[in-house]
Amino acid sequence: MDIKISCIIPYYNGEKEFLQQCVESILQQDFEDYEILIVNDGSDEVHAAGLEEIRNLDSRIKVISQPNRGVSAARNRAMLDARGEYVAFVDADDFVVSYFFSEAYNIAKERKAKYVVGGTIATHSRQQHPSRISDPEIIECSSKAFRTDFLVVTETMQDDGYFGRGPVARLISREIALQVLFPENVKLGEDSLWNMDVLAKCDKIYKVYQIWYIYWQHPDSTCHRYNDDMVEIIEEHLNELAPKIDFGREDEAEAYFLRMYEFLRQQVFGSYLGRKECPLPVRKRARMFRSLLGREPWNLYEGHVDPKKCDQRTRGKLRLVHSGMLFWFWYFRSFVRGNKEG
Repeated sequence: MDIKISCIIPYYNGEKEFLQQCVESILQQDFEDYEILIVNDGSDEVHAAGLEEIRNLDSRIKVISQPNRGVSAARNRAMLDARGEYVAFVDADDFVVSYFFSEAYNIAKERKAKYVVGGTIATHSRQQHPSRISDPEIIECSSKAFRTDFLVVTETMQDDGYFGRGPVARLISREIALQVLFPENVKLGEDSLWNMDVLAKCDKIYKVYQIWYIYWQHPDSTCHRYNDDMVEIIEEHLNELAPKIDFGREDEAEAYFLRMYEFLRQQVFGSYLGRKECPLPVRKRARMFRSLLGREPWNLYEGHVDPKKCDQRTRGKLRLVHSGMLFWFWYFRSFVRGNKEG
């Protein structure tokens, strides 16, 4: 069989039911010339036992096993085994629409594209069925232009879809993907770092305004849990991200600021300093938070972003950061909304 797409699914101790739904959504594609590579990343015996049953669903499914080394290593291993002209990534508890492969592949071939990206929707339901657009808009843009959109994820489409930062909802030339392996030493945001490096090897990309991917927001996922290592984890990511940013371009510097701000809100405050589980006194949390904003890599956008050239929302965020009151703003807002501190 001529394999046009290698679909890679990293798996570690996930629910068999979710993985089976994921695989079945791929098997329902109106496209045949693909393979599914499931990488068992050191799952325990109980969780690994169900993989044989899933493998038997279709001859195009292959299970690769390795000791637990993390999602990046699992994806890298699969890329080395992949035989498709293009690679696609799906996470083991998510699913895709039935026309993802056919639509993405046809566009890639017609446009001679190395990188085609469609929309993702985030949902708490496992019964989400986005509506298909019969003639979706397709936009060609330079990879540099997409880098800023990709960093801040502001553009939306039907059904509240968006172009995500991860490797999903994309077809990427395997030839290019093999040149850029996922960083295995980063605990968070490794997929967006990989994407930045892939984009650097593409002169143009194609954005398709069609939902291809359904991201299930698992209530117990890592980003929703308390984590007192979050500052270190985010700094690790920013230290990897900063060298990829062209701070001489104001749009990229602004995108870096907005990405950093999002990390502060969702992870540093949302998963650590703003949580009731945090044992530190509130004033000490505020001092720690403020100290971050004055040092690298958090402040690398300083001197490169002109507030007068930013939109109103970004100017407001810049003012909050420079005021030194950002922690207290979020703290009292969460209190008012009912998320009271202990």
